[in-house]
Amino acid sequence: MNNISSRLGTPPRFFPAEIDRATADRVELGSLVSDLWRRRSMIVLAVILGGLLAYLAVSRIEPVYSARASFMVDPSRVQLLNADDVVTNPLPDNRLLDSQVAVLQSNLLLEEVIAGFPSDRLAVFDPPDAGPSMRDVVRGQIRALLGMDGSADAVADPLLSPEERWMRRMVGAFRAATDVWREGESYIFNVSVSTGNPELSALMANALVRTYIDQQVRERRASVRDANAFLEDRVAMMSAAVQEAEAAVDEYRAREIADNGVSPGIVEQQLRDLSTQHTLAAADLAAAEARYDQITAVIDEGGISAAADLLTSPFVDALRTQVSELIREDAVLATRVSADHSSRLAIRNQRDLVETELSAEVTNIVGTLRNEMDVARIRTASIGQSLSDLEARLADVSQTTLELRQLERQAAAVRDSYGSLLTRLNETRPVAELQSAGARVVERAVIPGAPSGPRKGLFTALGAAAGFAIALILVFLSVASRPGFARAGELERAAGLPVPAALPGKGRRQPRALLASLRKAPHQPLANGLRRLRGSLFAADGALGASPGGRSLMVTSSVGDEDAISVALGLAHLEARAGRSVVVVDLELHDPRLARALQVRHDPGLAEVLRGAARPEEATAPVPSDGFHLLALSTSDPDLVDAVDPARMADVMAALGDRFDLVVIVAPPVLRAVETLTLAPPVDRTLLVVRQNRTPRGAVMDALRLLRGAGAGPIHLALTMADARAEDRVHGRDAARRHAAA
Repeated sequence: MNNISSRLGTPPRFFPAEIDRATADRVELGSLVSDLWRRRSMIVLAVILGGLLAYLAVSRIEPVYSARASFMVDPSRVQLLNADDVVTNPLPDNRLLDSQVAVLQSNLLLEEVIAGFPSDRLAVFDPPDAGPSMRDVVRGQIRALLGMDGSADAVADPLLSPEERWMRRMVGAFRAATDVWREGESYIFNVSVSTGNPELSALMANALVRTYIDQQVRERRASVRDANAFLEDRVAMMSAAVQEAEAAVDEYRAREIADNGVSPGIVEQQLRDLSTQHTLAAADLAAAEARYDQITAVIDEGGISAAADLLTSPFVDALRTQVSELIREDAVLATRVSADHSSRLAIRNQRDLVETELSAEVTNIVGTLRNEMDVARIRTASIGQSLSDLEARLADVSQTTLELRQLERQAAAVRDSYGSLLTRLNETRPVAELQSAGARVVERAVIPGAPSGPRKGLFTALGAAAGFAIALILVFLSVASRPGFARAGELERAAGLPVPAALPGKGRRQPRALLASLRKAPHQPLANGLRRLRGSLFAADGALGASPGGRSLMVTSSVGDEDAISVALGLAHLEARAGRSVVVVDLELHDPRLARALQVRHDPGLAEVLRGAARPEEATAPVPSDGFHLLALSTSDPDLVDAVDPARMADVMAALGDRFDLVVIVAPPVLRAVETLTLAPPVDRTLLVVRQNRTPRGAVMDALRLLRGAGAGPIHLALTMADARAEDRVHGRDAARRHAAA
């Protein structure tokens, strides 16, 4: 057996973290629907009971008649004057519109509506012979338990008169019977009143809308009248203030002229005139200085003749023309006579005379420019001095006119305020009678012809839905509180080990019936699950029989009733159909019923082999029609676990491994039989089967802990007696992935 284990090598490890998280967290609706279908009788009974109770409860309620009136908040208005409104009427926004619901249900409006009806018409809200309401009874009992007076009189406010108490009850009842809502995002509001009297419902709905509109008109008109009264008082006060301010200004001006001899206005006008003159003189001075500086600069660089080009005097122009003409004549003669010819000498002398006159004229003009510049400088200085003197005088006068300016500003401000108030008063006086409510009726309430509630059909349906919901919750709780694992993914995450297959089934199967079913339908869901399990168990070992020596597999369970025998027989059957030699070893010492179930006689049996009384090949017997062999006890022998050395069991398994390609050991439940951990030899694989929704989670964890502590071979898991349809949905998608992960 050691050579078998060494040949296998280290099996592939399984990492639970590699599980697809979306698949692990997926809710199997098919499984839940199957549970619901199995409990359909309870669900139908709950639906019928809920609907019946709801119908009986609603039938005891008195009918109610609802009447509805509608109005629209209308932002349009009549505009007679181009002026601001006294009462603002902005475009309604959602906050303003939503607040109208509270206004329509306010006690002020409801009291006004109630006051417009005779008290006997409102008896439906407060019948004379009506006893205390359920709320008053409960309130009284609570007050009695707290040691307080629980009577109705004690609950009422002792400071209120009987009429006020009656009005408070009416307002509360009216508000409870009234429903106000807005039509979506529009300006339409609906007012519904529900009472036991259809005529009263229509009258009160119309009265509530009409009172709401009338109240808005009254409030707007009152606001305008208050505004007019305020404006009239303010206009009278401001008129007196204007007269007083203007008189103060006139008196101060007269006193100032008497003291200074001149008014500040005259001094300011003189100052503006001199300032203008000073500006012009400074501009003339700047122009004269620039002209003079330009001429002198040209003379310094090019002489008097160069400066003549910049002067525009007629005499200078004539002299320059003569010079040009003489130069031209000299140039003509130069082509015919020599330079010392008399004609050329005469022209040269005449040219010298003209240039001398030109220089003298330029010098005179430059002197004139200098004189003009000096005159402009003197004039500018004189005007500047006069301006400075006048500014000093104005400063002296201004020191005494600060109070006058303050009085003038005050008078102007008072005059402006008075004009604004007077204009506003004239605009608002005719507005009082033009105020509108900003709302209009779009539909009046009519007397309802049929009761609006209670709606028996709706409440019956709601009761049935409530019964259905309760039944669903109970079914869900029963499914959620199952002790075991519902899906292979749950088992993988909890144990951290591969679960390559979930084997379908509805109960324990007899061994012979199981093998007959596999022979008859070799591709049924159970057979396909066993093939997935077989492929996962021996995927890393290569083909069976490829080398000498066989493999070993121990199939066990946690607490029993997990159908481990069926799994072992199914795997043996498939291996035998594949042409491999297989032996099944039954380690059940207390009740060796596998041999009886398969109708295989053992004489000798496993007990004789372990005690050395027989050889393994003598005790194995073939199973008819299935191609594998069986080694089991012929009779019950519980003492065998103490009488046999585990080493002897290992020798027997080694001998079987030399003869067979696969040794399948069927071990008793780990937590109920000690022989599983005592006699079980070292094996290549250990398969722990778990029954769906039945094997406790703690039992599975304890069995895994014990198997690991006993040094069991690589452990695999299988889920048995699974819901075939649910597992087809799960493993039909994930079989390939689980096979690769294993």
